Amino acid sequence: MSLSWRMFYINPTVATRQWGFLFALNLILWYNKNIINGEQKFKIRVAGCFLEHDGKFLILHRFSHKSQGGKWGLPAGKVEKGEADKDAVIREVAEETGFHIPLDQLEFLKEITWDFPEKIVEFVVYRADLKLPIQVKLNENEHQDFAWVTAKECYARNDLMHGVHDLLEKMGYTSREM
Repeated sequence: MSLSWRMFYINPTVATRQWGFLFALNLILWYNKNIINGEQKFKIRVAGCFLEHDGKFLILHRFSHKSQGGKWGLPAGKVEKGEADKDAVIREVAEETGFHIPLDQLEFLKEITWDFPEKIVEFVVYRADLKLPIQVKLNENEHQDFAWVTAKECYARNDLMHGVHDLLEKMGYTSREM
């Protein structure tokens, strides 16, 4: 049987059986990285949501000891292996705010890819138009505060997580001219 790189992308189990665990593991790890300008970058997939109510949306303030510590951003988090984007955003919002988004209120908006110095982020953006205000119950291990802000108020902040200004522009919430 000839060596086919395609089979590794489709079925790592077959690769493990035919060529051994360590080889398959290294190949899978390589597959999850991008090699750009001689540097290896990890690619992660993140799902986030604009929780909107009464012309404002929710942003969360991360603890200083966390990645992007001390910064503000949308409720969002990593999409786990085998998890659908929609399921990930529902899970993350529930974990971070205590709110369970009804499926009929969740709307896919866009997917944006950012090439940051340390990693590549595929950010899947959703929106939930909340009919009633929600009681936010922060996850005490992740966030220290929250705020309901307009797009203009959010864009004016200088303490946002990487990509939030760009996200607001690309989603049409605001522009650089503000």
